[in-house]
Amino acid sequence: MPAPPLRRTAARGGWARAAAGWLLTCLLGATAALALAPPGPYPVGPVEVRARLTLQPGWTVIEVPPFGTLAARTHRSPLGLAVEIRAVDFNALQDEAGAGLLAPALQDQIQTAARTFILRVILVGSAGALAAAAAAAAVAAHGTGSRWPRAAVAAAPLAAALVLAGSLGSAWATYDPGSFREPEYSGALKSAPWMIGLADQALQGAGRLGQRLAAVAQGVDAMIQRLEAPEAFGAHPGELAVLVVSDIHNNPAAVDLVTAAARAFQVDLILDAGDLTDWGTVLESRLVEGVDNAGVPYLLVPGNHESPALIRQLSVGSGIQVLDEGLHRAAGLTIAAVPDPASARFLPTVAPQEELDAAGRRLLAAVEAAGARRVDVAVAHHPEVARPVTDRVPVVISGHTHDAWVRTTPAGVWLNPGTTGAAGIRGLESGSVPYTLMVLHLAREEDRWVPAAVDTIRASGFQTGFAVERVMLAPPAGAVDEAPGDPGDDAPGGREDTAGAAVEGTAGPP
Repeated sequence: MPAPPLRRTAARGGWARAAAGWLLTCLLGATAALALAPPGPYPVGPVEVRARLTLQPGWTVIEVPPFGTLAARTHRSPLGLAVEIRAVDFNALQDEAGAGLLAPALQDQIQTAARTFILRVILVGSAGALAAAAAAAAVAAHGTGSRWPRAAVAAAPLAAALVLAGSLGSAWATYDPGSFREPEYSGALKSAPWMIGLADQALQGAGRLGQRLAAVAQGVDAMIQRLEAPEAFGAHPGELAVLVVSDIHNNPAAVDLVTAAARAFQVDLILDAGDLTDWGTVLESRLVEGVDNAGVPYLLVPGNHESPALIRQLSVGSGIQVLDEGLHRAAGLTIAAVPDPASARFLPTVAPQEELDAAGRRLLAAVEAAGARRVDVAVAHHPEVARPVTDRVPVVISGHTHDAWVRTTPAGVWLNPGTTGAAGIRGLESGSVPYTLMVLHLAREEDRWVPAAVDTIRASGFQTGFAVERVMLAPPAGAVDEAPGDPGDDAPGGREDTAGAAVEGTAGPP
């Protein structure tokens, strides 16, 4: 075979490799520049977002920190798009939605932000390609003595611009927002289909829900009037009264109920065993604003429905004292507490058994570390966490189960106030879960506080009656080493004590 064709083939192969290397250099430079200087953020109505390109062809991923992502295949392009929700102005969101301005404003601003994003991507990517090509040319000249043609360096930004414009243009032309009707979820947003379904049900039954809310409001008002009547209850035993609540779950009706009970029983302290909210979002804290307005300290032990973000918000933006792990002093009491393990995450799922067991051991260690000070009350959200100290502490408080019970223990009493918010929206929809809370009366015995009586308050969500049941407690003879029985057992330490006097109220004036 003649030699010249071989030389031409070799020459063509060398040019092809050089062109491929040049193009790869341009793309790497553009990618690095976009990673180091991502475009944005962009205001889109009341939402601030930051967008970036990804190597997931055809996919759009919406990131909602800290809850997870939702993704859908939305376009035809060799590049994907990731959109991070950076901030939301909830006041503006509510105002625009209420005025009917949200949808048209969002549509216009999304298009404006998209055009700005495309322009910035092309400019930043082109600058990165130029810088990479110039750097590669300098390295080649220094290392081998060969030089890249100036035209190759000058053409680098043009090549990057053409590639990026082509990819973004194809995405723009083929983009289908309707693909998000069936997105893929990750993180806490895996529960989004359930939440959306719940919202649909609430909207479809808005009239029925409104009637139930009105019934709840009437019942709570009538109960408050009855509770505030001075002749409603006999003398309060003991010298210290503690209102014990739990599992409010965003129910605004519980706010007035807690305040009224605190004032009616003249309590010195409110202890909340957790699950103030449902999803642990900062927005939810606004639903229960005022729950700490009774004029006495309000202490919250986080439950599995709290989150790190909510705990930070409550710690700096409310009168609620969030108890961390260890010992605390309030109203003359020494209180041992441990937050629920799940409150350290953004998912409201119950922590695994091994984490609950570990939390129980930490609570026991805190009690034992008290030494001569001795612990008066131990609080944990999940009963499994509270169980290890039921033979060491005169008063143990838990929540989570939504069942109200009073059980004697070798050391004193174990209280679960049930659900002060009637299980929140879930209970409101079913109408079968009562509002429950307790008032613990403590008496001074030598150098420590001991439980003297417990008043359990139960109110129907949609009826106008309520009942208060008082259980008198004998002072404990002292702690023993015997382990408590399981909740519901008839053995000592697990018995539910139902003896006591009951006071009933109705909707009429006192």
